[in-house]
Amino acid sequence: MSVYGYIRETFTSDVNRCLSLLKSVPCDNIFVEREISTEDSKIEKMISVLSPGDTMVVTSLSSFGFNMNQMNVILNQLESKNIRLLVLKEKIDTLEVPQFFMIYQLVVKSNQEQRRAKQLIAIEKQRASGKTIGRPRLSEEVVLKIFDLHNQKYSFREISAICGVSLGSVHKYIRSYPITES
Repeated sequence: MSVYGYIRETFTSDVNRCLSLLKSVPCDNIFVEREISTEDSKIEKMISVLSPGDTMVVTSLSSFGFNMNQMNVILNQLESKNIRLLVLKEKIDTLEVPQFFMIYQLVVKSNQEQRRAKQLIAIEKQRASGKTIGRPRLSEEVVLKIFDLHNQKYSFREISAICGVSLGSVHKYIRSYPITES
């Protein structure tokens, strides 16, 4: 069973300070993620190396540097591989609190439900005040131009750029209202 450290360098974190914190737990290998990097993600490489029973040590949950949903994916991977997680600043040890992964999933789910409820309330308020919701409809002129360019064998991407509409809108109108070529 190996112990791996993970550090994510950001403008607010100092790698040397994080390394000194990680020295309190002897690590077999330490992965350092650079904020600006063209390399593959070190966390993905690290997770692929981890074996059941290994330990992952981070200085803080913020080391993951992702939003809650992305962090939930990482934590699910750790849980499914039976990896022990040590978070030094927050004093989290999944060996001592094995429910941590489940609790985090519940927090993420609750957060999503609250966000969705707020969105629905905001949408209802806008509808009640008479505002239209969603993308505005394209003018008939733009729709006809989309069909004309499509009949001239322009690609969807080219049509999107020429008409100044999203690629999704081009797909929608071409699929929804097929015009036979004359």
